[in-house]
Amino acid sequence: MYKAQDTRLDHQQVFGEGSRFAVQHQRAVAPLHPTSASGAIAPAKVTQISHWNKGMNGPVLSPDGRAVAFTSEVGGYEQIFVMLTSGGEPLQITSDEDNKVVWSFSADGTHILYMRQLGGFDTWSVPTLGGTASHFGAGVGFVPSPDGKSVIYGDMMEGKVMQSPASGGPGREIFDVKKAGVAPRTALVYPDGASLLLLLVNPAFPDSAEFQLLKLNISSHELTKIETVTGSVGSVTWGEPGKTLLLDGNVNGLVNLWEYDLATKEYRQLTSGAGPDYAPMKDPGGKGIFFVNGKRSGILSVYDLKAKTSTDIGSEQPAQPTLSRDGKHVMYVTAPEPGHMELWVSNTDGSEKLKLASGKAISTADWSPDASELTYMVSDEGGNERHFAVRRDGSHLRELPHPLPRLSSDAFTPDGKEIYLAGFETAGEPSIWKLKSDGSSPEFFAKGCGFVIDVSPDGKYLLTSTIDRDPTGIFALRIADKTCIPVVTNVLSFVPRFSTDGRSIVYTTSARGEVSVNRVGWSDGKPVGKSQAVAKLPFAFAQSSGGNGYDVARDLWKIVYVRPSGQFDLYVLSQK
Repeated sequence: MYKAQDTRLDHQQVFGEGSRFAVQHQRAVAPLHPTSASGAIAPAKVTQISHWNKGMNGPVLSPDGRAVAFTSEVGGYEQIFVMLTSGGEPLQITSDEDNKVVWSFSADGTHILYMRQLGGFDTWSVPTLGGTASHFGAGVGFVPSPDGKSVIYGDMMEGKVMQSPASGGPGREIFDVKKAGVAPRTALVYPDGASLLLLLVNPAFPDSAEFQLLKLNISSHELTKIETVTGSVGSVTWGEPGKTLLLDGNVNGLVNLWEYDLATKEYRQLTSGAGPDYAPMKDPGGKGIFFVNGKRSGILSVYDLKAKTSTDIGSEQPAQPTLSRDGKHVMYVTAPEPGHMELWVSNTDGSEKLKLASGKAISTADWSPDASELTYMVSDEGGNERHFAVRRDGSHLRELPHPLPRLSSDAFTPDGKEIYLAGFETAGEPSIWKLKSDGSSPEFFAKGCGFVIDVSPDGKYLLTSTIDRDPTGIFALRIADKTCIPVVTNVLSFVPRFSTDGRSIVYTTSARGEVSVNRVGWSDGKPVGKSQAVAKLPFAFAQSSGGNGYDVARDLWKIVYVRPSGQFDLYVLSQK
């Protein structure tokens, strides 16, 4: 249903895919193609530090190297934990609703800067040992300067890299992303604080197998190209600040740690074996390189709200489940190994499973009204996003040409003759296009009313969702005059649906570790009455999981959801 914005283990990106929805899930790291190497793997010793054996997303090392902050799922939400690099049990720092993404520690290590998925792009600060969180500033990817006097961050709405005083206050522009026509996925501050190292990708193809390294002088705004690198990588951090980079890269299907020398432009492999090894972080005290090793997993389940029974139908890191209109079929994706995803369909009782497609990155889209066929999206090795339709039995595969560089969601009209498609042309608001179900006659339809999720049974309204803009909520876009109508605002709900009879809109919300299924009346193009909770589920789940983490049947009989899990731990790589 939703194209995953960025399923990378690290989250140190200034812009990149930040305007999409899913921000907490491990990316299928594409192959790295080193153009040169400096020799054999250096003799090293790997020591396990933690025995966490759970999810460990976006780890960030404190300035003194004594602690690592990361997020892990608790009660359906990604919460922040802090763990000593000497070992011991992690300490949970946050417990409020909404997923978190750790950006960095403050320069003095006393606070953690992170994003809450509340709508908009705001960063918060919480004491490293726990306490009351406070709003830090509007923006993403906050990274402190080495002297602690300023922070570098991304302004997602304006498409700019900014710098502001560490104590807060107005920021100043240091790089215009829109004018440059590129997207800085990673920004690292040089030791002297005078320049940034930018890892740039084409914003139209953020998953392409090529990126550029450039040095940006903060004062003069002068750009110096360092290298064009073939191959996509995961996290990128300083090795020896200003001289080498540490990264995790996929070579021949194995994700290991590598070091890249900016002067010689050579790679040196740091770890070997099955991996996968992620998120290298060099200890400033000389202990070695901390990193995370492990594998994400999960189960896809279908819960019957009337019988109050649950059926497990999929594993191998499932994500993006999408139910057919009759609630009898579901499509979903799996990620059985790094760099490889698969599209599956199944009956909701778990029978008649069939794999329909495989590739580097796949996203579910929508079912035709009669559930005879479905649409999905694929990102190929060149970063191109392609749109396909196929019958449920795997026959009659065809590509649907589209004008959008980045796709996010689509929805069939009730007669199955047209498809509304949502995605991005540039940074900013998503655009909605309309095309025939055979892919012909694409035309721009509207912009500024969120992502299209569903079409009303009478074909007069599009149901849309917004979770990264203010206000968040559910909206209806009237097709006749393109008016955007608020339905339920100030809620976070990925997949709202029109009911089967079109008289109500159903959606889920999460609060205090509980998930509620809600319904609001709908008549004559407007919501009717107050929204009411029609069911409280006896379990919690994440709204997002590599895209949407659930879907609810239009007749309220079933809900399909992802139960994510993982087995990750912290290790240190040191010289023998």
